[in-house]
Amino acid sequence: MKTIGIIGGMGSEATLDLFHKIIKQTHVTKDQDHVHIIIDNHARIPDRSHYILTGEHNPSEYILEAAKRLESLKVDYIAIPCNTAHFFYEAIKEKISTPLIHMIKETYHYILKNNLKKVLLLATQGTYASNLYQNCFKNSELLEPNEILKGKIHKLIYDYKKYGKVNSHEVEEIQIQLSALNVDAVILGCTELPLIFKGPRFIDPTAILARACIKKAGHRIKK
Repeated sequence: MKTIGIIGGMGSEATLDLFHKIIKQTHVTKDQDHVHIIIDNHARIPDRSHYILTGEHNPSEYILEAAKRLESLKVDYIAIPCNTAHFFYEAIKEKISTPLIHMIKETYHYILKNNLKKVLLLATQGTYASNLYQNCFKNSELLEPNEILKGKIHKLIYDYKKYGKVNSHEVEEIQIQLSALNVDAVILGCTELPLIFKGPRFIDPTAILARACIKKAGHRIKK
């Protein structure tokens, strides 16, 4: 069996959510059946969206620092439960020998497997500006919300980061808007968003990353 390293802290509750989903999705009959996981909750990593949008406070070296720390602990794979942090994926990958699991590519494979042709992306302004999803999603129609809805989603994400909760009326209003759209599914393209939105129409990249971690570690996924 393999060991999974997690670069956490972007944010900390999203890191906990990945860990929880790995535990809940692993087929186990006893404690010893669970995945061996090492988490570096490196909460000092600067804001990813802020850097992409302004060029200030590059988080790349901080993410690399955490990756090297996990590598020194002999993990076999590294996961990053932050969509926007995948902007730095190639730069980190070049400087370590441990394989990085690419959450956005794993989400794209899920989209293809489930034959979802038209999907809407909810994300941070940094993720939209980086074209991370657009560059991966070649065979699916990937839509973005209008600028007003983008702003509301971005605010929700950062409200959750700041307060650990959001305005339920704002969430309900956004869900009504989303339900009226003609799409096959909605991608929760920020790891805070699965903590806010629930429902069968939503695609949760954190849950997809959790299943990838379980498989890479050589464990069975719960049916």
